[in-house]
Amino acid sequence: MTDRKPDPATAIAAAERRAAAAKQRLTDDLHRLQAKLAPRAIARNVAHAAADKGQEAARAAKHNPLPVAGAVAATGLFLLRHRIAALFRRKKKLTVPAQAKAPVHTHSDPGDLT
Repeated sequence: MTDRKPDPATAIAAAERRAAAAKQRLTDDLHRLQAKLAPRAIARNVAHAAADKGQEAARAAKHNPLPVAGAVAATGLFLLRHRIAALFRRKKKLTVPAQAKAPVHTHSDPGDLT
């Protein structure tokens, strides 16, 4: 058996190749993350998800119209509960607080100077 030491130049070159490959993987991962986290991409994903949910809701409403109508009515009543309650509340009489009357000055006869 021969003890052969690896050539330092070869080891350094292999380490540099591994470092370059790791750097490239990291750069690729960062680019993918930036693309995913871009505000425009997030907005697009949310819009697609909302459209999908809307289509699912439309299908559910088509197949089960009564429960969906009930849910919509209940939601509307809940959201408008304060306005509906205001319709049934008694109106308070509008009262104006009494103001002290200013004293009425009576002038004596202008001919009377005494």
